[in-house]
Amino acid sequence: MGVGLALVAAVLFGATVPLGKALLGDLPPLALAAVFYLGCGIGLAGVILVRRLRGHRIQFAPRHGLPFVFSLVSGGIVAPILFTSGLARTSSVSAALLLNLEVVFTVLLARLVLREAVSGPRLMGMLLVVFGAAALGLGAHNLSSFSWRVGDWLVAGASLAWALDNILTRHIAHSDALVIACVKGLVAGIVDFAIFAGFEGGHGLPFGAAGAGLLVGFLGYGLSLLCFILALRTLGAARTSSYFASAPFVGAGLAIGLGQARVTPVLAFAFLLAASGIVLLTVDFEGGQGPGSRQRWGDSSSLS
Repeated sequence: MGVGLALVAAVLFGATVPLGKALLGDLPPLALAAVFYLGCGIGLAGVILVRRLRGHRIQFAPRHGLPFVFSLVSGGIVAPILFTSGLARTSSVSAALLLNLEVVFTVLLARLVLREAVSGPRLMGMLLVVFGAAALGLGAHNLSSFSWRVGDWLVAGASLAWALDNILTRHIAHSDALVIACVKGLVAGIVDFAIFAGFEGGHGLPFGAAGAGLLVGFLGYGLSLLCFILALRTLGAARTSSYFASAPFVGAGLAIGLGQARVTPVLAFAFLLAASGIVLLTVDFEGGQGPGSRQRWGDSSSLS
């Protein structure tokens, strides 16, 4: 049951990349970021309401306020704006695979900021993911020279912002994960939409596309998070994160299946390098818990 939930979480989250790419034909990047996070926040608000009706108490310590604000800015505002802007300027396959850099940046920040040890296998995994990202500059663009598009750099920047969010979220790990995610989704969505309105007027969004974006946001961010937390109950953090690490590859595979990109030999090589690196980064070699992407949302212990 836990494995199935972890894989469902990975599939739902990975699918947001090709689905987001498709929606960018009707929605500007800032609007897409806003509806994704609003969909997550609104959907999780419904889940929290059901929990409250069943007698569950909301837990959030006041001392966690400042780390949460910084986490919100980094992971809820800066990262989605960079990601959707980058997704509009690069292929969905490249964007999906570049999301693997989040794990690399999280490990690096954990080492530099939290002074966590980095084992030999994880160091090798980091190098493989970086080499895979570098190979995208050849495979997705021009075999004769290394050249990332602006969109690739924006997605890499989003990965760094989400990694910083992961580190900040560790300081509020004992608060309610769903409440953190819900508030982050609602506030980030409102702020993102306000920025969109300020720069682009905020008018004339197609109703169908906006509704689809809200649904994708709820499924890919909200419901995915819920499945991830439920999986943590039986699998633990290390195993759940290992399964969830397949999300970028799910996104890349779906993008290829939807005809958004074609497979080239160098792209396949980049895929293999990144996949091998993620295995080394997430497999629990030493009995510890590797940093998983969804730690940005908080701890699961309060969901009972």
